[in-house]
Amino acid sequence: MTLPELAEPCALLRVSVGKQRRRYLGKQKHAKRIVGGSERYAEEVRIRNFIKGVEPLPPVKECEVMDYVRKLKLEDLTDDRAAHLTSPYSLHAHIMREVLEELTENICASVQNCEWNKPTERREWDMDFRFLHEWWLSLRTLPYREEPNGHYPPLIPWSERGKEAENQLLADVALKIRQSKSPLYLLHLDHINLTPEQTNVLLLDGVFRNNNSGVETFSAQFCNIGPASLLVILLILNHATQLEPQVENLHLAYNWIDASCVNMLTTLLPLTSITRLSLRGNRFGGGDVGLFQEFLMGGCMFLEELDLGYTSLSAPEVYQLIRTIPLLGQLRVLLLDGVPVPEGKAASLLRAIQLSQLIKVSLIAIPACSSDSYLGRVAEACRKHWTGRSGKGSGWYSRGSGSFFEAFDNRASTFFRPRDRSALPPGYRPFTTNDPSLHPWSRRLGTPTDGTREGGWFTSPYPASQG
Repeated sequence: MTLPELAEPCALLRVSVGKQRRRYLGKQKHAKRIVGGSERYAEEVRIRNFIKGVEPLPPVKECEVMDYVRKLKLEDLTDDRAAHLTSPYSLHAHIMREVLEELTENICASVQNCEWNKPTERREWDMDFRFLHEWWLSLRTLPYREEPNGHYPPLIPWSERGKEAENQLLADVALKIRQSKSPLYLLHLDHINLTPEQTNVLLLDGVFRNNNSGVETFSAQFCNIGPASLLVILLILNHATQLEPQVENLHLAYNWIDASCVNMLTTLLPLTSITRLSLRGNRFGGGDVGLFQEFLMGGCMFLEELDLGYTSLSAPEVYQLIRTIPLLGQLRVLLLDGVPVPEGKAASLLRAIQLSQLIKVSLIAIPACSSDSYLGRVAEACRKHWTGRSGKGSGWYSRGSGSFFEAFDNRASTFFRPRDRSALPPGYRPFTTNDPSLHPWSRRLGTPTDGTREGGWFTSPYPASQG
């Protein structure tokens, strides 16, 4: 298969029509990088094994790999298998695209064969504010002895928590999404174990079977998402790129996404419509620096916002990130809270920010970047980039907060601290309603509007350009 054919949009892996024109050249370069890189890494594995005297594995035929993927059940898709299927060091790396297409077809077909996907209608959800426009579904439950009055019951009672109850809940939620007549813009889940099978049912049998859903933000925090579930999410998002509007915001904070997912994100992320990605609090990093460089240059080339806060980036990966920041022309927001920036690289990071197009940088909990003078120079660089931007900014930037994810977390946290103007009673708890849309939007969104420093990060005081 030639490179032009590989870069052409296909029925399974293609970008949306609205973004196809500006992404085509980037995809062509990305496809060339994938093919050349995969062949190079596969050859490196053979040479390394020869030098070390390791007995080579028996040759794997392409038909055997495709047959294995075709017969693979989602319940048998472990994190190790998912990492191996997308590894650049695997012997089938040169046919990675065909393997992923076959796996996508398998995923789409398996949703109808899921044994526990037998949903039941829950009439009590019809008047539940948790299922209106913005779905904030939290399973962070607290044990109690008496049923609280004036509260929605928890989605799963404390005494009934288990795999079967979670399977039934997700099947019922998928049915509710499928039957919903009102638009669904945001879907958030937390504190539930999202297995590959559960993820498949929720997205394919729920979100993408409702033409009125219009989900633009998918958030799954504290859901134990590892390489297997992440692979299913990315393949489904690739498969659904022909739908409008697209899922543009992917919030996967505080899961189990590690260094084995780097090549998976590099290969699949540019083929989706994701423009904002959060990997905060994951064990992401600490692997091959070359693969991390490919992730930054290939996987993040269309991102407007990237959150790598409190990840496990090693010192060489931080060096590579600093060198790459000026080359990410689309990136506008970079959150690096808690990333271990060495003392000797603080000046290089500042210079990289000045040479970039970033309008917001978050450097909380970084001792090397905590001085007032340093943060003031970062703020000045962000202000210059903001005033120098051309074109119309998105709605999130015009609201006064440069970061989508910080505005998202601020909105989600309102149900932990209800205000006097809230429509909820004072005794409201997270495991009851979980609906922050009942709380008024804070105009500040937790961000200073005068260009001053608060908590170690800056945002510009200027409104977004209107053309």
